[in-house]
Amino acid sequence: MQTEDYPNIRRKSRAAFDVIFKEQPEKFILEPVGTKDSILGQIALKEPSIFRYKLEFKSGFKTEFIGKWKSRKLIINGAKVICADSISLLTSILLRRKVLGFNHSEYRENAFYQNVDSSLKQYLIEQYWHIGDQNGVHFLAMEEIKGATRPKTDDFKKIIDIITDFHAKYYQKRTVIEKMSLNYYTDEDYNRSSKMLLKMWRTLSSQNDVIFTTQEIDTIENFIKNIATERKKLPNNHFSLTHNDLSTRNIFKKDNNFYIYDWEMACYQNPEHDLIELLCSNLGKMTDAEIISLIKYFRSTLTKKTGRKLSDKEFRALLHFNLLEFSTNKLSSLRLFNLRAKVAFINQFTKNSARLIRLFGI
Repeated sequence: MQTEDYPNIRRKSRAAFDVIFKEQPEKFILEPVGTKDSILGQIALKEPSIFRYKLEFKSGFKTEFIGKWKSRKLIINGAKVICADSISLLTSILLRRKVLGFNHSEYRENAFYQNVDSSLKQYLIEQYWHIGDQNGVHFLAMEEIKGATRPKTDDFKKIIDIITDFHAKYYQKRTVIEKMSLNYYTDEDYNRSSKMLLKMWRTLSSQNDVIFTTQEIDTIENFIKNIATERKKLPNNHFSLTHNDLSTRNIFKKDNNFYIYDWEMACYQNPEHDLIELLCSNLGKMTDAEIISLIKYFRSTLTKKTGRKLSDKEFRALLHFNLLEFSTNKLSSLRLFNLRAKVAFINQFTKNSARLIRLFGI
């Protein structure tokens, strides 16, 4: 049934159709996509940002696709939700949002799809069209894989096989930063942002006191204060294209094929960051021994594909840094968002990160 809900999105969509199809469809059905745990849906406030489009034209041509709307306004709305009523925290986040990964995210996904190596497209959903305008609003029309499910922990080795293909293809190729509009955080970026990260972390103190021990909190806060120094201790030039949001929520599985989507946070950083986010997204019922085995599998796979062999000390430092950076950066922003939203998966992310912190002996 065709409805006239979401008039603002409907108006913008029709403007996009003029560019894409050079005509308007005779039938135009618009369905919001997302669930109660959709972050984008809640940040958008008045209207969802992701829709299923069903179009029929006079010529008989029919098409269905997923349409995503992105804009700078969405980023600002997200910062407001995260900060609640704290003006000082809002100011800090807007000034230092690059380190949070949101800077230029409104057009990064299109840059990724336009430039990614063809050998990797087998792991991606197809992007059909992209429309952007001078007001910072972007529209991406993308393939919908129907009947897909989210992967389980049993699928992690296969996911590691896939994501390390991306890491190997772009390992030490810094030119990809400009080509794909990737974020890249320098030591100075972290140095300038440590106060903001500490403020975010301490806003969650009442939760932290329950989830972490006093010693762990002291270790984590010391890490935040010295994050730029800690980063300098990592192996030199160990960077590649990373998804930077590699959770099981951003992976489709269908017929034993896997598709990684939502590349808007893509970054040039340590490959181990993707491993950490994948583990924190879903440890399931894995034992500590199974987790350690999976980490070893990632290490051996990445070494084989890149030819770079890291010492035990170097690899351990990479795991420690990326786990603590994730736990006090992106995860803090998700947890602040969750003070209002009450989304179950964010609580699980937090518990999983605490478990890894103990497993790693941090």
